[in-house]
Amino acid sequence: MPTPTYLTLDKKGRATLPEEVREALGVGPGDFVLLERTAAGSYELVAAELLPRDQKWFYHPEMQQRVDAAEAEIRSGAVRRESVADLARRMKEPKSASPPAKASRTRPAKLRSTPAAKIPSKPR
Repeated sequence: MPTPTYLTLDKKGRATLPEEVREALGVGPGDFVLLERTAAGSYELVAAELLPRDQKWFYHPEMQQRVDAAEAEIRSGAVRRESVADLARRMKEPKSASPPAKASRTRPAKLRSTPAAKIPSKPR
């Protein structure tokens, strides 16, 4: 059974974490520690990292799925990575008579564009 660790609070309610607790959490001076309430009503200390607000979108589950899907496409060879210089060089090359390496995908019928209806112009 684990040995309990006791903390003493100062006048302002602060406590110093013992060295063994800091090492177990992997925290040091200036790091953040989150105090979480458990379902049982007790509290747990958890090492925490604050995320800059402008990077929060990246960690949304939907964005993580999109990133995973893109990385899977790259691994499968469906798409390729290339530098801007390589792309520019490829764009300057004359087009060959041979068909592209991959067949182009056609859009499903319901997504194909249809001729737009003629919109009458405003009288002047």
